Amino acid sequence: MKIEGFDIVKKLSSTDNAISVYVVKQNNEHFLLRLADYSHNKNGLTHSTWYETYEEYQLTITNYKNLPRVTSISMISESQVYSLGDFKEGKLLTEAGSLALDETRQLIDAVRHLHSKKIVHGAIAPENIWITQKGKVLLYGAGELKALGLAQDNRQSSDIKQLVDVISEYARIDEGDIEILSIKNPTSINELESVLANAKPTDQRKENEEHGKQKHGLVEKEKPKPTEKVMAPVDIKEKKEKRTLKVEETEKADNGKEERTRYAEPNRKFGSIVKKLGMGVVTVLALLFIIGQFTDSEKERAAEPTKAEVSSEAGVSSQVEEVKEPENTSTAEEADEQTETEEPVQQEKPAPNFTKEQVDGFMNQYNNKSIQAVNDRNFAIVENLLDPNGEAYKTQREYIDYLESKGITEENVDFQLDDYIKVDHSTYKISTSEQYYIYYDDGSVTEKWFDSSYILKVLGNNNLAVNKMLYTEETYSETVREATDYSYEEDSSSGDSFYSDDSSVYRTGTDSNPGGTLDDGGAIESAVRLHYGSISSDDFTTGYNQFSSGMKKKVTQKGWEKGLQANMYDEITYIEVQQIDDNKGRAYIEMTSYDDNQDGTTLVQEWAGSWDLLKENNRWTLDNTDLSKVNSWVEEQ
Repeated sequence: MKIEGFDIVKKLSSTDNAISVYVVKQNNEHFLLRLADYSHNKNGLTHSTWYETYEEYQLTITNYKNLPRVTSISMISESQVYSLGDFKEGKLLTEAGSLALDETRQLIDAVRHLHSKKIVHGAIAPENIWITQKGKVLLYGAGELKALGLAQDNRQSSDIKQLVDVISEYARIDEGDIEILSIKNPTSINELESVLANAKPTDQRKENEEHGKQKHGLVEKEKPKPTEKVMAPVDIKEKKEKRTLKVEETEKADNGKEERTRYAEPNRKFGSIVKKLGMGVVTVLALLFIIGQFTDSEKERAAEPTKAEVSSEAGVSSQVEEVKEPENTSTAEEADEQTETEEPVQQEKPAPNFTKEQVDGFMNQYNNKSIQAVNDRNFAIVENLLDPNGEAYKTQREYIDYLESKGITEENVDFQLDDYIKVDHSTYKISTSEQYYIYYDDGSVTEKWFDSSYILKVLGNNNLAVNKMLYTEETYSETVREATDYSYEEDSSSGDSFYSDDSSVYRTGTDSNPGGTLDDGGAIESAVRLHYGSISSDDFTTGYNQFSSGMKKKVTQKGWEKGLQANMYDEITYIEVQQIDDNKGRAYIEMTSYDDNQDGTTLVQEWAGSWDLLKENNRWTLDNTDLSKVNSWVEEQ
């Protein structure tokens, strides 16, 4: 039997999600073929979403050690499409039955790398985890459920929950460490690695009896069926119920206590004591450990700024911006395998501290280079002053291209650094006042003033770079010279409209058309972005005025502002307009808020949820919110 000229060697799995996985062969070379069937897709999606998902993956994941390289994407019919990936002899985790400690760390590395590339896997489950004969772990299937419209939660925190479920069920790790993992309930890669930092391997896990009897780490199983019905990620949670009972008993002892801090690293002394004592006292020690961490967390919370209840209600929300760390190299990696180039693991030097004068000098250089890049139509002039991983890199290139298409040039009149805040060791938030002359193709000249806010990052070479523009607002506009060539009158009007209205929207990173009128979806997104951008620029009046009349009745501007005094800035990392119905709309957002603890540290909080909006007086306003805190931690400034 063949698929598109490939001989089928073995069918590994099939799911209710309409995904079938095969080992195939062509010209004596083996591949893993993942076939998607859209013929009965309940969400009305087509094969094009599969193409989009894997094209992004193909461009982003080129040759990472624990993620398969995709060699091709092809369509069989209007409803069937497949991706072809690398293959090494081995077994699915469903067949292997367990993960060694080193293999567990490889799996964590794979998820870390995906998240560092802003990719959410969505289906971290045994049927997508492949273990080669040499003990190398490969994680397949990134983004596939989203491509089929079946992803229930497309957040990184959902990946972590699935990863914890797999580790709890399959990892050959000491039972005490597994119980601590269940109690700590990590929601980020950093938390998960912290919990497992001192994890100890075990030769036998009672929980793996369903997968086969283990002897010294080897799994003895009956011969597997050629095709097996595989578990969805949610099924793993049901198999943890026995172990969860123990955790619940421990947590009941702490009933009435406040929420624990998740980020404290496991105590090394505690780990050595557990190693010496029998398993009979592990649960007691785990309880003592958590109580100790709980005491520390109370002290930490006392130092955190108190936010007014309305801060959450009014939308101080967020999603984590992942901190990239050096990835661990697998000891089981094949010697002759080509891997993605990585920097050697070294102790990182602390990022330098930049004074306000140094930041001022950098921003003036950036502004002058930006003007030159616009006028010379050459993005390369300013490129080295931009963070290649930041939003500003893409936005500024598009901005230069747009101005070139309109024949617009600029002249810098004045540029002032107004405010300067160090958020953490590698992040600065600044505010500026800017004044320009704008020259149009019709000969007219306009003077414009802007107030803007930016995020700067310290790169690996210890140089400053512009990461993103948080907010910009035109504060003044005056015609300096009237048009002299009226054949350009229509174009001039369009260009000026872009500068005065859509410029701020475009610069803050929305997908609206420059120079065009925003549809309802774009207007809803713009209202949400303007609200948080205003907060980030301490323009609380503008931020408050984005509320609906009903919302303003619930909270006064003075009371709302009081809850934001410690706020440094809010960063929207994801926004999606989900519902528009007549004069009602809804936007789902994920974002991160940064608050100054006034003790040399920054409180970072992730939020996710929805805003309901109403159209009042022909503009969209924020009416009601359902936002929840997903994560939080403290960083040194």
